[in-house]
Amino acid sequence: MSDVQLKCPACGAPINFDVPSGRMKCNYCSATFSVQEVNQFNGINAANQELESARQAQKTNNQSETELNAAGGGAENIDTSSPQTTSSLPPETPGWVEPDPTYLDEATGEKMAQFECGSCGGEIIGPADMVSTKCPWCNNNFVATGQLTRTRVPDRMIPFGMTKEQALAAFKQQAAGLKLIPNAFKQVSVNDIQGVYVPYWLYDASVAGVATFECERTSSWSDSDYTYTEHDVYSVSRNANVAYLDVPVSGTSKVTAELTEAIEPFDYSTSVAFSPAYLTGFVTNKYDVEAETANPRALERMRKSAEDVLRNSVSGYDSIQMTSSNIEPSFGELEYVFLPLWLLNVSFAGQNYNYAMNGQTGKFVGTFPVSKAKYWGGLLGIATALTVALGAVFIPFLAPWLLN
Repeated sequence: MSDVQLKCPACGAPINFDVPSGRMKCNYCSATFSVQEVNQFNGINAANQELESARQAQKTNNQSETELNAAGGGAENIDTSSPQTTSSLPPETPGWVEPDPTYLDEATGEKMAQFECGSCGGEIIGPADMVSTKCPWCNNNFVATGQLTRTRVPDRMIPFGMTKEQALAAFKQQAAGLKLIPNAFKQVSVNDIQGVYVPYWLYDASVAGVATFECERTSSWSDSDYTYTEHDVYSVSRNANVAYLDVPVSGTSKVTAELTEAIEPFDYSTSVAFSPAYLTGFVTNKYDVEAETANPRALERMRKSAEDVLRNSVSGYDSIQMTSSNIEPSFGELEYVFLPLWLLNVSFAGQNYNYAMNGQTGKFVGTFPVSKAKYWGGLLGIATALTVALGAVFIPFLAPWLLN
């Protein structure tokens, strides 16, 4: 498939994905169409059908290979009846194994950084992993579908559910509720805001966990002669099997893990099959963090969560300290998806402040500047109030002594 700009079936003008309606909308004739209708008009449906057929064939091949390996591997019977006893993974097991990618068509894999706008013919220069952007010459949306012939096609994606206006409103609302930020920052103009489809890896796994805790309980009582204290120490063991579905790890190095993880969760039940139509109007980059590189972070998140489950199952003690734990994963499926984010960048007082909003739920995160004047003024006000309050309490008692 060549690089395209999706056209309006009514007038032929470039057509974009409209977030509020979830449909494709033409900004020239105001006509609206479903994603499927626009795909049909632009010849995308046939490619998507080929993609789905290829994906199903790939899954069948992978399943057949798995069954063949299981039949000929000579595996011994393993007793898994007790969740406290788990088998260690062989040293050569790398964790999640990325399945063979499905392509829109066969290609050489040569990276592209120069594109031609389908509307005006202007040259578009972008990063080698760019998939969608706006043409700097005619401002029409451009989707470099040719890029997807050189990388994985997403297994699925979540379309934007929040508009640019809603992202800006969330930023303003967050700033308005903070008393210590500079007044000038509340009036700052946010010009650098982009809707971005961020590549993610989604991990499934079952985790068997065992943990031991040292727990203490102290009680005291008194009689007419003595005060007694009883200090008991217990060794408590817990085990659990936890199933994880769709644990996300960012597949790009361009957005920090602090931002991508802070805006979670996403509702993956609303995900749809990938279509280039959803990318129109937004910036999209393909992954530059391989699944193999992202694997350890997924495993770390699952292990920490499993330990929290085990820890939260222990209660009724004055203190609880985990002394040992053993977390054994059984690796499941791995998927590649596009998830929606609004990214905002604000330059203020010589510094850049970065913000992110979940493009599906509207969850907003970011660090705001603090006004030194307001900060120290607030501390001074608190100190003054405390001084007045303490003076009102103690002066009546000290006055007789001071007068003498």
